[in-house]
Amino acid sequence: MYWKNKFKNFEIITSYEKYRNPDKPKHKLNEYRLVKINFKLYLEIISKNYYTFYIKSTNNKYFHRMIYPEWKMIDHINRNGLDNRDENLQKTTPRENALNCKLSKNNTSRYNGIYFNKYKNSWRFKWYENKKLKCKKFKITKNRTSEQAKQLAIDFKLKHDKITQNMNRSLVLYT
Repeated sequence: MYWKNKFKNFEIITSYEKYRNPDKPKHKLNEYRLVKINFKLYLEIISKNYYTFYIKSTNNKYFHRMIYPEWKMIDHINRNGLDNRDENLQKTTPRENALNCKLSKNNTSRYNGIYFNKYKNSWRFKWYENKKLKCKKFKITKNRTSEQAKQLAIDFKLKHDKITQNMNRSLVLYT
């Protein structure tokens, strides 16, 4: 994949060189070359999974902003900021971009929006509706275990997503 047609002034300074990081010998070979875009010098890196530019100047600018300058907000579908392939970039809104975030390290439900409140002894699902925060509680009782309450919260969330047609990939089960 080459970005030559995306920019007005694209000049190749050096040919591709393969490089293996001596500190990480198991990593695949990456290809590097210097290019000049609009009279600024960049380091182009192509690996098996990623395609990115590193800026060799003082004023930093994200590569995906250079590809699509007309988009106000750009989302990386696989949530990896180094993966700037066309099929991984999409135009988005701030709300959709916030929904497509990684799970917190301490997330126990494996779903965004579902969490356990230890003070109220309940599982909760939070979402925004008409710019207002809504919350549905699933309490743990004598007749309902923690796992049952958690499953009720997950089922409610999935039904809610179907009703609201929320197709954002970050709101489904992570493995």
